[in-house]
Amino acid sequence: MFTRLTAIFSLATLAVIAVSAARAPHAEALDLGLTRMIHSTERAEWSGVGRLRLRGGGFCTAALLNETMAVTAAHCVFDPETRKPEKPEEMTFEAGFWMSRAAATRRIANYVAHPDYAYVERPGVSSISADLAILVLEKPIETSTARSFELASRIAAGDKVALVSYGDTRQNIPTIQEPCRVLGVEDAVFVLDCGAVPGTSGAPVFIRDGERADIAAIVSAIGWSPKGKITFAVSVERALPGVLSALR
Repeated sequence: MFTRLTAIFSLATLAVIAVSAARAPHAEALDLGLTRMIHSTERAEWSGVGRLRLRGGGFCTAALLNETMAVTAAHCVFDPETRKPEKPEEMTFEAGFWMSRAAATRRIANYVAHPDYAYVERPGVSSISADLAILVLEKPIETSTARSFELASRIAAGDKVALVSYGDTRQNIPTIQEPCRVLGVEDAVFVLDCGAVPGTSGAPVFIRDGERADIAAIVSAIGWSPKGKITFAVSVERALPGVLSALR
């Protein structure tokens, strides 16, 4: 089993490590802090979050936008060795994967990465700002089987968010980090005080609207600030229109 992890760069005044979908078999896990496993009673609520299985047994995290499309990080659909796009037919989305079973499993019929995205080992703001891809499922997943999510209309520095993901140390049950806080915003990039591990790439960052959880961003990078570990995520509201225009 492999995941993907990239290199060190700097964003604004922060020293950072960027997360690509990691393909390092022994990648070092980060301390996730306020993290707990999703309980069996919560499976339906988060069933639209799943694993994106990649060629060779690796994975990222992805989330349903509707019955036919899921969203993940663009770097997840690239081979980090060749820097070329993977073949869609070699990817599978496992919605609501929990203890060796998925609520639904679908092959990927097609995908589209943001037109401004290019795979690089040392991404910066411009790369993270475009680190988004849409996965087109081979067959729909009905909402009665796995829940799809709305998009958050607004998120700002100081907001509390939740990160739901899989990782190389927790492959079979998703975990939730809540509350995380938005430390800052630069262009379409959010800086969060969440932690991440390889496999968290592509994970949805939620902001709650009453009882509803809406997707605000997608995890792209991990790193450190003077106060500890941080996560970088691309704004779905800012990046998604570019991906959808390329999909048409």
